[in-house]
Amino acid sequence: MKIDYLMELKNNDLQVPRNTYLVPIKKFKDFDKGEMFWLKRFENRKAVLFRTRDGLEYHLTEENLKNFKLTGR
Repeated sequence: MKIDYLMELKNNDLQVPRNTYLVPIKKFKDFDKGEMFWLKRFENRKAVLFRTRDGLEYHLTEENLKNFKLTGR
């Protein structure tokens, strides 16, 4: 997923307001396929995702976002 496209979606979702959710399309690193993440914000061209499983924030680059898809908004 392109970071610019995701930033545009998030900005739109902030206006409504509604949350933006992403899920991994495959298992990679410590992320499970289908596990839901909440897109909180962007910092230095990185997406900051909140993971409910461990309550931590993850800073993902555009390269990592290729393994995710938009699932809800």
